[in-house]
Amino acid sequence: RICTKWLDNLEEKDDDKESNVISKLSEDVEEINKTDANRARDLITESRKVDACAILVNLACAEQNKVYMAQEHKNLLDAVIHCAYYEKSSQAREHASMVIMNLAYSNENKLHMAKKDMLLAALVILMKDDSPYTRRYASA
Repeated sequence: RICTKWLDNLEEKDDDKESNVISKLSEDVEEINKTDANRARDLITESRKVDACAILVNLACAEQNKVYMAQEHKNLLDAVIHCAYYEKSSQAREHASMVIMNLAYSNENKLHMAKKDMLLAALVILMKDDSPYTRRYASA
């Protein structure tokens, strides 16, 4: 009987260890799945930002849109400057620099854009960017 109790206790301890290992493994797998989901969400978000900036680049090319985009559309220029200054995506920063460049081609926008506090700081950051295209657009 003593041997049987000892074996039963040993089996219970093994079951507890196995249960703990399985529980820990399950937690690890769940954490990996959360991380993968976060990465996927970040990629989708980045893709959307790049697409939105690309659309703004195209709109800012048209002469009739430049004044509206820079002066009349509430916060659009601020959002582009924010993207240029803070965005992690190199493509989004490149597109933001093209939007700023295109909007600055309009003589009517120059004074308005010069009054934007963050614009000069954003341009300085863009001119230090790894991409030669981003640097070129920021310096135009």
